[in-house]
Amino acid sequence: MENEKMAFYKVVLSNVRFDFQLFEKELIKAMRRIEPEHLTEFKNWCIQTFPKYQDIIQENYVGFSKGYYYRIQNPSYFPLPTHNVD
Repeated sequence: MENEKMAFYKVVLSNVRFDFQLFEKELIKAMRRIEPEHLTEFKNWCIQTFPKYQDIIQENYVGFSKGYYYRIQNPSYFPLPTHNVD
């Protein structure tokens, strides 16, 4: 059963599908806000609707479904802080 948050993010992702970075940003927000029991259904809809983003959808889904989020494939996504060590 589709809930309101999932319906909202389906519209959002449909509207930003033209821009990879914006799509990924909104996908991450959606996965953070959609209830865990609806996450698989949402992922399947995303892959079916946006096949060209299949890799990034699957990559983000794996992190969220395990209860944590991090990017192994692209470590520059979370750049290390720069500190001056004197």
